[in-house]
Amino acid sequence: MELSVHGIGGRLKAWREKNKLTQPGAASLYGVKPSSYQKYEMGLSAPGAEAMEKFVRAGINANWLLTGEGPMLLADLKPPPLLNKLNVDALEAIFEGSFIAAPRMPPEQRAGLCANLYKGLIDRGEITPDGIGTGDPNAQAA
Repeated sequence: MELSVHGIGGRLKAWREKNKLTQPGAASLYGVKPSSYQKYEMGLSAPGAEAMEKFVRAGINANWLLTGEGPMLLADLKPPPLLNKLNVDALEAIFEGSFIAAPRMPPEQRAGLCANLYKGLIDRGEITPDGIGTGDPNAQAA
């Protein structure tokens, strides 16, 4: 017999059974009242934001729990593919500009700022990873 995983309650039950937990055991792990957890599984009550946070902290993928899409566990999420090209000229300009704008910024913060700026420019189509493009802020990324 196949386990139904329709709705949040069915998916919570699927996760619990996969981990060989009882309802009271799952409730204890999540830090929710056993009666509340039982109502979640039965579909009589929907978990609120605090309960959802506890489910995610326990390793459940919130997207899967809410929609049934994607892997059950956060650990099974695949990272986005890495860029196989790098626009060195643009990244160099961003890095140099960060020293002008904030000369005393800590290195870890500067690295994060530069990476976020570079990604934002790529996402908006203002630059391309291979360095080809007009730099048009209205351009669409290919």
